[in-house]
Amino acid sequence: MTTTAELIDLSRLELIPYQSPISPKHFGRLAFNFLFVAFIIMSWFTIYLVNKQKEQRSLVKELLAAVASSAFAGFGLIFLVMWTGIYL
Repeated sequence: MTTTAELIDLSRLELIPYQSPISPKHFGRLAFNFLFVAFIIMSWFTIYLVNKQKEQRSLVKELLAAVASSAFAGFGLIFLVMWTGIYL
């Protein structure tokens, strides 16, 4: 019968270092691109709200713009934080 210590023998494992799928040298450019796209969508959203009458606005367009903008801004901020050296 095997004991728990034999089942959890970590000396037999080969540890492989983790390699990120995205090279850290690209974090700055990715942060800039994601934040730029988020800014463009937010600008379009603001212009859309200012130029349209309340009755002419579409809730679907507003929600799509808000979700897309927040997703791009979120990824942009994550890459910006990682670029500065704070790994999440």
